[in-house]
Amino acid sequence: MKKPAKLRYPWPPLDADYRREVTLQDNWASLAAQVGRTDAWDIIQYNFDTKDPHEVNWYLANWVGCTVPSAEGKNLRFGTGAPGKQLFIYIP
Repeated sequence: MKKPAKLRYPWPPLDADYRREVTLQDNWASLAAQVGRTDAWDIIQYNFDTKDPHEVNWYLANWVGCTVPSAEGKNLRFGTGAPGKQLFIYIP
């Protein structure tokens, strides 16, 4: 994880069409397909204003609340956060 030198502001995005709760069953590709996007990076870039995976992981941990490591252990994935906390990604 790497904290971005310049944080995305504002967050959550004020002009989002809607927010989508994400769970362990979701990933970036499935989320993109569910909202009619062909490229998951469109959603990632919109939410975090970066395409750096290390910065994306920082945002997932610190702003979204993701705590679950991916299968290969290099990234974070959607899943459960703190007890009772819903995790949201914003859709442009």
